[in-house]
Amino acid sequence: MAEDGGITETAEAPPDKPPKENSIPSPEAAKRKAGAQRKKSKEREKPDGEDEPEDSREDDEAAYDQREAGDLMALLKKVIDDEFRALRLEQRRAYDGAFRNLALPVVDQHTEQNIYLGLDRREDDGLGRPLPDSLLARVQSEFVEPDGYRQAWTRLESKGLIILTAPRGSGRTYSSYHLLDAVCARGVRELTAHDLPRLDRSAAEDTGFVCAEVPPEMLDAHRLGALAERLRERRCRAVLIADRPAGAWPTGIAGYVARLDGRPRPEDIVRRYLAAHATELDDAGLDAICADPKVVAVLHSFTPETGTLGGIADFAGKLLGAHRGELALDEACAQADRADDDLAEWFHALTMLEEKAFAIALAVLNNQPLPVVADASRTLTAAIRHAERPDKAPPSHAFRRTTAQLLRVARAGRCAATDTGEHGDYPVELIRSERADYPQRMVTVIWREYPELQPLLVKWLGHLSIHGRSPRVRAQAATVVGLLAEMDFAGIYHSLLRPWGDGFREEHWDAVAAALRVSALNPALRDTVWTLLERWGDPEKVRTWDEARVRGTAKPEDKEPPRYLRLRRHAVAAALGASVGPTDLPRALEILGKQADSPNYGLMRQVCRAMADLFSSTGPAGMALVFQTLAEWAVSTWPPKVETALTCFVQILIDLDVEDLNDGPTGVLDTLDCSPELRRTVARLWRRAINIFGFEVPAMKALRHLVEAAERSPDHREPLCRLVTAIPSTPRDHRVLQFHLQRLRAREECEQTSTLILGALAPKESESHAYA
Repeated sequence: MAEDGGITETAEAPPDKPPKENSIPSPEAAKRKAGAQRKKSKEREKPDGEDEPEDSREDDEAAYDQREAGDLMALLKKVIDDEFRALRLEQRRAYDGAFRNLALPVVDQHTEQNIYLGLDRREDDGLGRPLPDSLLARVQSEFVEPDGYRQAWTRLESKGLIILTAPRGSGRTYSSYHLLDAVCARGVRELTAHDLPRLDRSAAEDTGFVCAEVPPEMLDAHRLGALAERLRERRCRAVLIADRPAGAWPTGIAGYVARLDGRPRPEDIVRRYLAAHATELDDAGLDAICADPKVVAVLHSFTPETGTLGGIADFAGKLLGAHRGELALDEACAQADRADDDLAEWFHALTMLEEKAFAIALAVLNNQPLPVVADASRTLTAAIRHAERPDKAPPSHAFRRTTAQLLRVARAGRCAATDTGEHGDYPVELIRSERADYPQRMVTVIWREYPELQPLLVKWLGHLSIHGRSPRVRAQAATVVGLLAEMDFAGIYHSLLRPWGDGFREEHWDAVAAALRVSALNPALRDTVWTLLERWGDPEKVRTWDEARVRGTAKPEDKEPPRYLRLRRHAVAAALGASVGPTDLPRALEILGKQADSPNYGLMRQVCRAMADLFSSTGPAGMALVFQTLAEWAVSTWPPKVETALTCFVQILIDLDVEDLNDGPTGVLDTLDCSPELRRTVARLWRRAINIFGFEVPAMKALRHLVEAAERSPDHREPLCRLVTAIPSTPRDHRVLQFHLQRLRAREECEQTSTLILGALAPKESESHAYA
């Protein structure tokens, strides 16, 4: 047994004993023995397999073998297939959609890449999370000063560090954001308690830091004094949010404490919110809304004991919707979340199993279609009944609760929307909780308060993550598995993550990717996740076997490594795409570089998908790093790595659309045009593609795609012309480009851009002898 980071691997079982001598089995006995050996082999290859029917797993294995038995031409055809591209884009959107539906922070890779890409570790070292400008702008526009705010401001200016205390739900986090944003020019970063020991030596100059939920044991007078002095030297400020202790503050700490004595009036919060988001309203319009008897009744219900700033702001948002005609005023008042009640007590007070199952299903599948949530709730209800009474068939209560009753109990609402499927768009009815933080809090309550339910919950989530009706449903369920992993990583790893990694289906690998994304963004689990991916992504046995097979040096007595080691590499490649890879791009590219050595075409396809996802989700700096990595792979002496590099390159170019090109300074052609060295790198990759058998046609399809896009965006014709004219280095390169561009010029949608590029290439025809 080998143990690393809380993850225990099962050692490979010894081979079967050799048969006895002088024994010649009958054909029937030989067949039975072969079947038993195959079954034992599967058990050895998959230590902790999923509880699946044997025939289903055999079908998945056969489908996997068929995919792996392809060739380069089949791979290239798949890469440029429009349907395959659409499925990949849908899966990529599913990851972000799951984070939004579960109220998790979605990282904007284009604006926050220093923290999440690890491109400059010396400057940042991964300290904290930068708050988006959009959030800070919203705080500035909606903020209302509570009592004690001015005193906190003065103390922060003089001390450089304060301990902010205020009742929970009073808006103390927003107050700290507002304080720091006003005095720190280089933005605000959010820390965890794990980051505090490094704050004194890793803080960037003129930056604000906020840390919520600081444990009392970390509030030491000597440590705070040294930290405050270091922050003043760097012109930084820090706000530590902590609960007030039962007794007096320890000696030496009281001078750093700033207390907010209460929240602003609910009416002031509502008026400020409406004024910020409905600029057409004047004072008279605001007075009319706040004077409505129904609104006044709701505002009076927000007492200091029963209401929070979040609940008041949520009600203000509903009033804004009523003002814009999105819902009736009566409905807005009826849906007002008047109290941030104890969710555990609310859930425990539910009397019917159907209500509790629906509440759990809503937390996991928030903002999903009504039939999806209802089916998941029904499945969970049946599973719980069967677990409680395994000797009896679970009773059916089809007419016990209506949808309206369940929604009212769960504080959820319906909204009409449009969904997209394989046959086009169609209308759907989504179910959404009225409490913004409901999904995370509900999942935490269920896991921590009901240990007897944990095995059923894990099995139910495992089924949804693999057999959900759409990628969005599967990704959201797997993301909830990631939330559970934050509370019990070792248990979730052995129950779900490792069986998924050993699976044969792409749904298994996508589930691993969605679950690990949550853990990778958690500072406490980030290193564990990356260690897991590195171990799964480059097993020594598989690499040695593949090299010997390609070079023809394999010996008859050499044993092929267990299949589960090979399957896990697929899961790693899936996770290093749009899911986990953007959190540390250099490390992801290093692992993918080892994956690219594999001659397995199924794994090659997964690596290409990951590289394309990384390219599209990491901004200009990430684009440059991806192109440079592919250029290094393309000059390798190992043929599979060259094929992988060129396939990735072709796929990236074909995936580009006009929106990418028009994305201002982050546009691909703009990025290439601003960096001559990067443009030469891309040109070398393109030149390599058109000179290797099998890649010329896809490379020219990519050229046609870019020419068509530039035709619709005239500002990018010149950058594309400069890129294409940098490609040829031999007379053959020149003739290939000229031939295909002349064919494109005959098409109306490519005429002007093709003519421009041909005109730039023409002077080089007489200089072909000078090509380097």
